Amino acid sequence: MARIIDPELSIDIDRAANAGSISVRCGLEFTDAELRAMNVFGRQYSLQCHLLSQNNLNEPDSAIVFASQQFPPSRDDAEPYVEPVFTSVAGTSDLKLYMSADGSIGAELALSNEDLGTVAVKRTPVVAIDLES
Repeated sequence: MARIIDPELSIDIDRAANAGSISVRCGLEFTDAELRAMNVFGRQYSLQCHLLSQNNLNEPDSAIVFASQQFPPSRDDAEPYVEPVFTSVAGTSDLKLYMSADGSIGAELALSNEDLGTVAVKRTPVVAIDLES
């Protein structure tokens, strides 16, 4: 079964611009059977990324949106291991919508395809950010 490996969230704050650069990365590992299905039959996987809501780290929110990524990017290009990266820039006021009471933010990654539905879900460790200093 396809796996999401070592998801990581990083946020760099630019106080002068009142904005933050958000990066979510992970590894994706596919089995030999999945590689065959992608290369021979054209099966595609979609990876979505969402920041988690401040009110409840159990629910994705959508004020900051990342474009989903498709694997493989084209037929016959399937790789057994890839390292996708999601990036976005958001105002600090938008980042505050995601912060929990202790100033932390987390993200969730979900891998799916049309035939099997969701095949893997994994969360990043939460990161603490300071928007006040």
